[in-house]
Amino acid sequence: MEQGRGFIGALAAVLTGVMLACAALAPAGLVPRAAAATTFFDSFDGPAGAPGYPWLTTDATPGTTSCVNFMRGSCPARGNVFKDGFSHLVLRARRDGTRFRGAMAGTFVYTDAWPPSSRTMSWHAPFTMSMRARMTGAPGLWNGAWWQSVNQTAAKGLFELDQTEERTFEQKVHNTYAHFYQNRTKVLRMDYSCHLGLTTPLTDYHLYKMVVASASVSYSVDNRLCGTQTNLTVPGGSTPFSQHAFGLLLQNFVGEPGSWASGGFQPSGSGPWDMVVDYVAVTQN
Repeated sequence: MEQGRGFIGALAAVLTGVMLACAALAPAGLVPRAAAATTFFDSFDGPAGAPGYPWLTTDATPGTTSCVNFMRGSCPARGNVFKDGFSHLVLRARRDGTRFRGAMAGTFVYTDAWPPSSRTMSWHAPFTMSMRARMTGAPGLWNGAWWQSVNQTAAKGLFELDQTEERTFEQKVHNTYAHFYQNRTKVLRMDYSCHLGLTTPLTDYHLYKMVVASASVSYSVDNRLCGTQTNLTVPGGSTPFSQHAFGLLLQNFVGEPGSWASGGFQPSGSGPWDMVVDYVAVTQN
């Protein structure tokens, strides 16, 4: 028995050394795990400045085709996405002359071309995403985290999973939406939404979680279930849900006047209005 314990102790020491060596070689923000899972975690440590890999920031000049449809209320500016030096990622919206500029960062750059040409990381089902964040307090803004198919053409069809789609004039309401588009046309039978009343406002930190399985997606806030989506069967000619790779986007926009996103409001003053992310974690099983 004592010899067995000695062998086990030696083996444990060797394994510990291997794990520490792997950890030393891992890129910042990537946590080594067993072969069954790949985990991404970013708590935005380090000095103030632009976020590093895998984050890509969108810079879209107002009045150009780079500022597509939903961005037009506040075309995103690259300088509006930054680490604050206190372990947070800030996505800022602000007034810029007579216009607003917003913020978008993610693992791909949204240009409405599919699949996107600029992307870093993506995940297939099953995976889980958790984000701790607080939203802006001024009415008329549109904050959140959402996912899009990044390995499919528009003709084949694209899933859009709006994990956190918050309208800041409703400070105690969480919204989730999901859609499927084929040939750029929404397949209405596959629309999904859930809504959850919050006990504290969006300006407080909340834990947003999405669990993606092969045939369902569940959404929760602060460990309270918002709902589970199961209508994931795609139309003929489209790629099954399980084969879609999803990229992540974080956004802070001012909604266009009169739009659903704005709720009929516009923020007053010059801002800034910040969405602050404490951490993002994604586990691929």
